[in-house]
Amino acid sequence: MATRPRQIYYLDHSEDFGLSGLTGKICSRIGLRIDAPSVLSVAHHMATEQVDRQLGTDIRLLLEAPLSEDALRHAWMAATRACFDPTEDGQGIRDWLHRLADICPAGEEDVNLDESEGLDEIRPQISEEALRDLVTDEIAELTPRLQYALPTPDTVAALHAIVQHADAELGLRMFLRAVKAYSVPIPAEQHTRLLRLAEQLAYHFSVIHADLNVQWPRLDPGNRMLTSGRFGLPTLASQFHAVNWYDDATPRQLVRRFIESDAGLAPGTQAAVLLDDTQRLVDSPLSDRVIADLWLASSGRWYADAQFDSTGRPWLGEIIDECRTYLRDMDPSYRPRLAPTQEALRAAVLHEVQACRAVLDAATLHAALTEGAGTALERAAMATAPDLTFRLLLETLLIAESTVTHEQYARFTELGEHFGYHPDYVLHRLGLRAAA
Repeated sequence: MATRPRQIYYLDHSEDFGLSGLTGKICSRIGLRIDAPSVLSVAHHMATEQVDRQLGTDIRLLLEAPLSEDALRHAWMAATRACFDPTEDGQGIRDWLHRLADICPAGEEDVNLDESEGLDEIRPQISEEALRDLVTDEIAELTPRLQYALPTPDTVAALHAIVQHADAELGLRMFLRAVKAYSVPIPAEQHTRLLRLAEQLAYHFSVIHADLNVQWPRLDPGNRMLTSGRFGLPTLASQFHAVNWYDDATPRQLVRRFIESDAGLAPGTQAAVLLDDTQRLVDSPLSDRVIADLWLASSGRWYADAQFDSTGRPWLGEIIDECRTYLRDMDPSYRPRLAPTQEALRAAVLHEVQACRAVLDAATLHAALTEGAGTALERAAMATAPDLTFRLLLETLLIAESTVTHEQYARFTELGEHFGYHPDYVLHRLGLRAAA
């Protein structure tokens, strides 16, 4: 089957949209008036003021599909959590959808012809047939829980009918809206798959993630399979490298923003991993001066002498306080602990640090750094967790814009695999800085 052209939804929508977005808004109107005129008003606002072209398109997809009145009503009632039944006054569900369609003009994305070629390069390419199979599988996996949570078992059949006979992408969003409306528990593994599907469909992250009742695993400070390696102390350090970051945040506020960036992860994951990294340095035999050098080098703040983050342990202590406070709020039952270290990899990490030492010392030697980043990293390689030292090394190489050989790059990638990193970790930290 040929690949059908698809919209690039994240360009226009930062939250749920179309018919699933409308039914979500109806669910959220707790304590507000919910009747036909008010729902029509919300729909008109979405379609015109918010320029949600997908709303009219979704409604017409349903009306043009060979779906029964019962299937349409069950899907509507599930997505709205039965907050509003448009058939109570005797009209049919199709009549109601026609009323909605009349105030929601249909239309495709408004694309500048000069931009169309660039957009085509990022346009989703998944075929309708492939998407139909994926969505059908996701509904099937959650069917036992849906049957338990939803008022009528016929709803699952209605969702399947939308996927099979109307549009698989719309069927996915209506399925998710029903899951969210009734707070159906969803396994973390399925949540991960749905996020991958969101990428394939060019959704904004929140279209899938927002309001899902995910069954998260227990927090694991040793978890390293985090998307693209955006975790831990080295990644926090990179946030401080941005020019003029301090214009809109205090240092503690920036730390707080980072530990709250758990999108797609178990709540508290960023804080747990950051706490593990930071506590290791604080508990290590390294001097405050070396600890400050490690931070200043990986954050690119080589000229930050006598600033808040040139103090070593006192600055890391502030980070620890923020992590512990957040974890207490997020998961009062969590008891912070240090994850096991992979001591067998210490020699390999030390070798890579020593191979880069001279280059990094030369690049970062300044009054703010006592002896240079390479020297500080070598001391860390002998005194703290190999995993943390390796990530600090990669971050410092990135900040210093240092080039590595293809052989080094291959060894880094292999080390990342041994540490359990995401497959793209080293690529994202070093980019294409491998020498020919």
